[in-house]
Amino acid sequence: MFDLQPPPCVDVANGPIAILAVHNEMLRMESLLAHHRSIGIKHFFVVDNGSTDGTGEFLTQQADVTCLPSSQPFKDYKSLWYNEIANRYAVGRWTLFVDADEQFVYPGWPDKSLAALTDHWNRLGIDALAATLVDLYSHLPFKNIAYEPGTPLLDTCSCFDGDSYYLAGVWSDDNGQHPNFSLKGGVRERLFWPNQDKFKTRFRNAMLSPGMHPYPFRKNLLYRIVRQLLRKIPDPDSPELCKIPLLRWKEGYSIDKGAHRLRGSCRIGEDLCTVLHFKFLQDFEQKVRTAVERKQHHKGSIEYASYKSSLDTLPETVFANARSIRFQGMQDLYKAGLAHISKETSDYLLSMEE
Repeated sequence: MFDLQPPPCVDVANGPIAILAVHNEMLRMESLLAHHRSIGIKHFFVVDNGSTDGTGEFLTQQADVTCLPSSQPFKDYKSLWYNEIANRYAVGRWTLFVDADEQFVYPGWPDKSLAALTDHWNRLGIDALAATLVDLYSHLPFKNIAYEPGTPLLDTCSCFDGDSYYLAGVWSDDNGQHPNFSLKGGVRERLFWPNQDKFKTRFRNAMLSPGMHPYPFRKNLLYRIVRQLLRKIPDPDSPELCKIPLLRWKEGYSIDKGAHRLRGSCRIGEDLCTVLHFKFLQDFEQKVRTAVERKQHHKGSIEYASYKSSLDTLPETVFANARSIRFQGMQDLYKAGLAHISKETSDYLLSMEE
């Protein structure tokens, strides 16, 4: 599974850890580590899947990173890597599963550490937190994007769609798969899947509001009605934009679809977190072509084939429009219905200010 056998013994300080797999991610690597160090991640377990841009060498120089090289195919092994690492190093620990182009934010960020929130969730008996995946993009034409490695990604990509995400499906908590909802839309569907049925999309969009998230409101009658209505509408083929990125790992858990699905019995918190997603930097075109060639992503990289069909017009494309929102903090996500803070967590954060 890993080229380095046996995997090393690692002594990690108390606190949350992160697990991820990368391939040629030097453009974002410094920013990823800096952001997650700032929220209190104590150690990173990183699978380097054949990088040739210096990513592996960079990772081995970081004192808080355990780099685990693997030449196995990404599409077949990503979930296996995650499960193996978690079972070996993370049992009983709060563990964050992210990709190299993602940054995790949560109620209380950036003022409160992640450890302060996990202590709170421990007291509530919470095992895991769901999150939306929100694409950030520049307000400039794509050809003018020039991200400088090591600088904050939000300085380059600060805009997001606030009104085009929607619940594509909701299901029972009893099937052992989490999260129990499907979120789609955003700038990716707006630009790369423009032929989705607009009436159905508007209906779904109307279902996404701060009062309709499945975990906080799953007992509401309105929620149950919406769940039945959404089942009657075919699921679009655009990307899935929700996942379970943060959980207190237990034996018997299983990560599937690169942390987009968690299998196992657990209690999901009512707080809804967010993964900020920075896909659209100057390397996007090359990453699309590489992904289509390698076929190491979901369903033979079919998502990337959709991106590739638009590459000819990409340089002049402006992702932002009149309805784009400039991201300034969690309040923007709350207002857009893309994050949620429970009363218990709100009270807890207020008590920390007293």
